[in-house]
Amino acid sequence: MQGVQSWIPLGILFGYFIALEIYLLIAARLRKRTMGEYAVAGRTFPWWMVLFTVLGTWYTGAAFGAMTGAAVYRGFFMIYGATYSLVAIVIYYYMSPKVWIWGKVHNLYSMPDYVGFRYNSKNLATIFAIAGILIGMPWQITGFRMFAYTMYELSYHALPMNIGVYIIPAIVLIYVLAGGMRGVVHADFVNGILSTVIVLGGIAYVVQVIFGGPGALLQQLVAAKPLEWLTIDNPGEFSAVVIACSLGSYCWLEMFNRIFVARSVKDLKMTARAIPIIVVLNGVLMVFLALGCALLPECTASPEAAESAFLTMASRAGGPILLGLFAVIVFTGETSSIDSQLNAYGVVLSKNIVGDNIKGGISERATIQISRIFILVWCIGASYVATLEIPMIFAILIFTYEFLVHLFPGIFFGMFWKRGSALATYCGLAVGIPITVVAMRSPAFGGLLGGYSAGLMGVIPNMIVYIVVSFLRKPTERAEKIFREVDEYEVIES
Repeated sequence: MQGVQSWIPLGILFGYFIALEIYLLIAARLRKRTMGEYAVAGRTFPWWMVLFTVLGTWYTGAAFGAMTGAAVYRGFFMIYGATYSLVAIVIYYYMSPKVWIWGKVHNLYSMPDYVGFRYNSKNLATIFAIAGILIGMPWQITGFRMFAYTMYELSYHALPMNIGVYIIPAIVLIYVLAGGMRGVVHADFVNGILSTVIVLGGIAYVVQVIFGGPGALLQQLVAAKPLEWLTIDNPGEFSAVVIACSLGSYCWLEMFNRIFVARSVKDLKMTARAIPIIVVLNGVLMVFLALGCALLPECTASPEAAESAFLTMASRAGGPILLGLFAVIVFTGETSSIDSQLNAYGVVLSKNIVGDNIKGGISERATIQISRIFILVWCIGASYVATLEIPMIFAILIFTYEFLVHLFPGIFFGMFWKRGSALATYCGLAVGIPITVVAMRSPAFGGLLGGYSAGLMGVIPNMIVYIVVSFLRKPTERAEKIFREVDEYEVIES
């Protein structure tokens, strides 16, 4: 019976991926061998497709594993995800129109493209490109690791632990290499719709079946460990994580690609209005389910058991069929994150690190080919690393934000302030990053800001230096011109 059961959820998962792959190879192949098509899909997608591509990647597969696992032990602390999401959407609403307009007018394809254009500095663009790839790589590796955990649970432990780190990335590689960003958006659109529907309905069903409903679950939590699970155990750390994640939300390389694929500023604003309700609702439901997981011995037996709690609850409530549906959520969440990251990393490496630093440049066809080769090689390497012993996943993911936030001043302030300059960005980084490194190596140093993270301790002086240096210099004629472009474009479009 166990063998039969293991094939039901696996059949659901692979049936979904086969159907998705066929659809993508038919409807979302690369139309032209140009960077505009490969990197940003021709900037042609309406708001409702952009909406679900964002939703499909907001909560990654790691969110259903690492974050749920952390919530089993830390309880309501993990509501930080829904909290910072609200702040991040406000940032998105105000930043995305400017980014999109400059991208449209000047053929920008990536975050380093934007940085290099805004500050008229290829060197600064290269620095942001290298930093973005290095900071994002751990998320790829932990995502592949989540494939291993999920496949293992999905087969009722019948399959080897690490088989998923090779199978699922191979599936993603096919449509990323074949369709570029067009394949990514179509895949994430389908994944976003499916995962949103299953999360909203599936979690409510699990809570009802196992605990008798939300009210009964709360009663059991209050009777068990209310102080541990229903309160935020470290307010200073909570606020630090919310601030760091809010600042870092749009410093990821792949987030700029998602802005550039929209067909207009109006579509971006429509997306920003629709996202908050679904994102926050999903986030609250996930934390609520994790609190219930904390009541079950099979979910608290070990960190690994906690990270598999999302699937354990599904199996207990609905057997192999619901387990298969919940596994689809995990896999689509992670693949929707990984596919856009792969595309962004390939574009950034081939164009901003290689092409822009070769005298005379390289052709668009060569740029696309280099991008594809890098994506293939990186996937193979990341899959292997993911099979090795990895510490607590959640700790690794939070660690990346310590340095990611340092990209924020250069990205965000330069977007709204004409005086912002490459010199101010360099000076801010030169001051802020060493402070973060010192704070990380000296725990006592963290007490100076009430236990706030090393990243925030460094990014605050980074911001101050950026503002001071920028204030001392008048805006250049070039800065005045590109800011007028935004105002004129918005008037024409309205």
